[in-house]
Amino acid sequence: MNDNIIATMQAMVEGMEHRLNNRTNQLLSELAIQEAIIAQILGDSLDVKGDLLAEYRKKAVDFIKVNQRILKLDEVSS
Repeated sequence: MNDNIIATMQAMVEGMEHRLNNRTNQLLSELAIQEAIIAQILGDSLDVKGDLLAEYRKKAVDFIKVNQRILKLDEVSS
């Protein structure tokens, strides 16, 4: 193939990757904001000690590591 065609195709792929990365980052940012809102609502509504929150976090992280980041509430609740 002509070097100009290859360069053009590579530029198009890089552009699409850039747009996809930007969209993914926007989505992840919005999900993080929504999760933070939910966490604040729960935190204000429940009387949970800080050390218990740390334990919940550790359990969630351990579960996610073992289960390849597939998280189902009925599997983590005890």
